Amino acid sequence: MAAHSRTEAVLERGHLRGTCANASGARADLAQGNRRGCLRCLLGTGGAQLVEFAFAMPFLVVIVVGVLDFGQAYNVKHMLTNASREAARITVSSPLTDSNGSCQGADPPCSIQAAAEAVKTYLTNAGQSKASCITPATQSSGSMATLTWTYTCTNGVSLTIDRSIVVSGGPNGTVIPSAKVTLSYPYSWTLGRVIGLLPGNPTLSLPSTLTTSAVMQILATG
Repeated sequence: MAAHSRTEAVLERGHLRGTCANASGARADLAQGNRRGCLRCLLGTGGAQLVEFAFAMPFLVVIVVGVLDFGQAYNVKHMLTNASREAARITVSSPLTDSNGSCQGADPPCSIQAAAEAVKTYLTNAGQSKASCITPATQSSGSMATLTWTYTCTNGVSLTIDRSIVVSGGPNGTVIPSAKVTLSYPYSWTLGRVIGLLPGNPTLSLPSTLTTSAVMQILATG
């Protein structure tokens, strides 16, 4: 009977040791699992994606701003082209001299004033308010003697109407009397201010004004 009790005691102690050993092993496995989980967090793809995004962000900003900036510049250039063509049509279809009232002997002639007014009206109606500085009746330079009239504003707007040019290519080698309208308008670029976000702090030189011109054959003489 005593031997049987001792046997049961020994078995019980062995079972307890096994239970404790299993518990210790479980704790060790749990700790090791936690360490592996932390390591996976440190080496996971989330952190790498954040770093990659930080490197790519300046390039994305420059590309988006560049697309918007050049798109807006193209739109303004298109407006300038339309305005200069409208002024050229008025210039070539109207005579310089006019016997009607105040236009008689005027300098600039009424046709030139009308062309300048057309540029001013077209651009201001299109939202380019800086063109409102043009004063059709008062040119900055030019006269009937040179057949060239220039309107220059302090804000960078410039309009030149030249009725003295000739273009080759007429019948039998003759030249074609023509008029040329040149229009410049200031443009402020956003791209130049964000290009420095790129590595190496680069700079970009862009024109401060957009310029366009239109040439047409003179239809009305005199």
